[in-house]
Amino acid sequence: MFMRLTNIERLFAFGVIGLLGLGSFLNAMAQQSPSGGANYAPAVPPARSIISSPMVHPVNWNSLQLNADQNQVIQKLDSEWQSTYGQVYPQIQTDKAKLRTMLNDPNAQSEDVMKMQDQIHRNEQTLRNEAARVFMKKKETLDSSQKQMLKEQMCQP
Repeated sequence: MFMRLTNIERLFAFGVIGLLGLGSFLNAMAQQSPSGGANYAPAVPPARSIISSPMVHPVNWNSLQLNADQNQVIQKLDSEWQSTYGQVYPQIQTDKAKLRTMLNDPNAQSEDVMKMQDQIHRNEQTLRNEAARVFMKKKETLDSSQKQMLKEQMCQP
């Protein structure tokens, strides 16, 4: 397939795969197959997983011996994250589907494709920013010993 593409076309194709994410790319390929692909909405991931390396363990906030006030703040922040994620993530998925359609359309305008890519990037950045904000606010609620436990938890192999 790539043998007939120019270098610019290859870079664009790899850029789109990078933009859509390998999982989305493979899902799109599966949907184009005769057997079709499974569409599902994944569960809301923890905010930290959006900004973390996959090599870092997820945080178990309950293991940090939170008091009632801290627990309440963390639950409120989780609720805010779920709300933001619930609004932004579906839009990202919709925009990625539109982008796939545009890329398959021989009459699609380059400007429209670029605008759609920009919109996807902005929404993904919105999620990353919110994830970082939520994580830092949670961390601010901890006392020094809890912060040390958090540090140890995050650095586990």
